Amino acid sequence: VTPMAADSAGNGSVLPSALDVTCNSRFVKISKDQLTATYTGMGNHSQDVGSVRVDKALPQTLAMWYFEVTVLDNEDSMSDVGGPREIDTHCGVTIGLAPESFPLNTQVGFSAHSYGWRAVDGKIFGAPADGDPDNGTHSSTSARGRDYGSSWTSGDTVGCGYDFSRQAIFYTKNGILMGTAFQGVPCVITAGSDYPVVPVSTPRSPLFGTVSMHIQGERVRVNLGHTQKFLFDLTAYQNALSSARLELMASENNPHQIPRMSIRQVVTQYLLHQGCSQTLAALNKDTSLHARTQGDVEPGDEEERNQPPTTPSTLSNGPQWVPVARRGDVGEGGSMPASNTAAPDNQSSHPSDSDSATCTRSKNSRRQQLKIACVPNDCLNETILDRARLRELIISGNPEGALKFLEKKYPQVLADKPVISLALTSQALINLVIEKKPLEAIQLGQ
Repeated sequence: VTPMAADSAGNGSVLPSALDVTCNSRFVKISKDQLTATYTGMGNHSQDVGSVRVDKALPQTLAMWYFEVTVLDNEDSMSDVGGPREIDTHCGVTIGLAPESFPLNTQVGFSAHSYGWRAVDGKIFGAPADGDPDNGTHSSTSARGRDYGSSWTSGDTVGCGYDFSRQAIFYTKNGILMGTAFQGVPCVITAGSDYPVVPVSTPRSPLFGTVSMHIQGERVRVNLGHTQKFLFDLTAYQNALSSARLELMASENNPHQIPRMSIRQVVTQYLLHQGCSQTLAALNKDTSLHARTQGDVEPGDEEERNQPPTTPSTLSNGPQWVPVARRGDVGEGGSMPASNTAAPDNQSSHPSDSDSATCTRSKNSRRQQLKIACVPNDCLNETILDRARLRELIISGNPEGALKFLEKKYPQVLADKPVISLALTSQALINLVIEKKPLEAIQLGQ
């Protein structure tokens, strides 16, 4: 059994294991081993193609799926009487991927959202690869195809694979990689997909390994990796791709390079988001003292140390701010000081007037602009105590207090996200029912 014969959870049953005997062209006969198929049609016109697919769709539990097809000697090349007879020496086989809705009397690649590599001329058919300047010429309805590799015939083994990380289809011939044929191909076709365009009426349709034949007597044997090893070294190919990705990530030329951040900056950003200002102040004090006494600087911290102390009025959008602790801040574990927890639900701790005066935005403007989304550090700074208070109200089981708090200080949040109001009101109703206060519950429900 090859590495591709079972998924990461060991569920071999989710992987294709044979040809689908319940869904194949009337021009195809499948042998008892359910891996060998023979074309029984005459091959006279474009509508008598014989296609057959594997019994299960692409397994999305894998990083890559692959299968191989060996073209066997033509069944009609031998005669019971008189020895060998002359037959068409061309190969009419095409290998590829197609959705469940693919018509099995059509060559794979010639119908919408299917992709195929044809033996007779080595061309590929299907949606164009990303960046193809001849966009549309090689679409699924085109009979021209696109040059890809050499032709193949009886005795050759060709493979087709799908790389989930790149959404790419690739082919091999006799154990040699032929390269990427299509890229940007979704493994599941859904209604309304942009690439390729899918009618709204089309249901979700995963891709299946598919083989088409169109010359009388043609035979193929499919290898799905269960009974024998692949001719192509799939494991080595996967390792090479992984190494290339790692090299790209480490390269300075990586277009997706993420700015380097020190561990302290990451922790700072997390604590700032959570509203733990006392912990932030302690972290800032400890790391600053350690840096002064030991001279240690984490990667990414040197520029920050060379900058003047940061205050709310000089905040940037970057993750470089550590707020100063204020009286009444949230303590460790999210607990509130007694003076704050004793306050009425419609009141909250807030920065002093001097602190508020340094804010770069007015509170009214800030409340209107606040969204439940990623926000810059200055917004997080301005709302750190309010967010801590709101969290404490919710954790302590006071959804009504949390709702009143939001209505008073951040009404725009409730207007933009009505689901928040619904969730808090529902929880308050549940609390009243648990407390056996039916009249209050009915009043709240109304």
